[in-house]
Amino acid sequence: MFVTTTQMLSNIECASIINDTEQYALNNGGWTTQRHVAYPTTDLSVETVPALKWLSKHLQTVLLPEFEGRFQNANELYIEDLFIAKYEYDSMKQSGLNEHEDGSPWSFVIPLNALSAFTGGGTQFVYLKDGLFRPSIGKSVMFNGKNRHSGVPITSGIRYIIAGFCGDNSDYVPEDDGDDNDSSNDKHKEDEEVEEEDEDEDEDYAVSGGSGSDSGSSDEDVALVHELGNDANKDLKDLLPPGYLEQRDNDTNLVQLRTSTLNAEEIRRNYLRDKSR
Repeated sequence: MFVTTTQMLSNIECASIINDTEQYALNNGGWTTQRHVAYPTTDLSVETVPALKWLSKHLQTVLLPEFEGRFQNANELYIEDLFIAKYEYDSMKQSGLNEHEDGSPWSFVIPLNALSAFTGGGTQFVYLKDGLFRPSIGKSVMFNGKNRHSGVPITSGIRYIIAGFCGDNSDYVPEDDGDDNDSSNDKHKEDEEVEEEDEDEDEDYAVSGGSGSDSGSSDEDVALVHELGNDANKDLKDLLPPGYLEQRDNDTNLVQLRTSTLNAEEIRRNYLRDKSR
């Protein structure tokens, strides 16, 4: 990611954008809150605000060449979505945005009001050490949209920004910069190594006659394998002590007989008790 050293918009232009957007919201039912499905923001598309028709072309001229000079070939980028977002420190309003990845290969953020107008805030890149960026008014943070980031909640005031998503006409496909992706790759490698070890063990077992030893089996080992194989084909009666199953059946019959006797005695006592009443 990169922060421009110069303003993409002057202080006066930034103040005008805020004023024009608020005026439009006041006269047209307020700010939208569900324009983006996965990670919605309180925003207005620049295309819907007539007073901001100049803004997209301006940024296409001054910002995208700066972007392309840092990250991409010239004349390959274009603005897909451009909007003004508003964060407010209010329990009923949006004060920040959870960490996420953008749906675009490239993105940018331009603060529209001074840092003194609010506390907190900024763009936080999850996997960067010292990854919090809070540029001054009119400058831009430009980054790979797949670099996981969040809008840090403000703790007072109001924060206005321009957010933009850029398309790319080149063949470039940005990679996911998240650690989760690296972890899954490592896990995949570990699984492959385990599978290879299991295959090697199976091969060793087959070569050694079933003992799993690289050096081959002794006569005793081979005899044990054959004995186990023969036992596996025996009936249950052959593997148990002589008379075990017959004794178990006799014990079961005895228990059932005792249970029947107890039930009959219980019925007799109940009959006599009821008769005496």
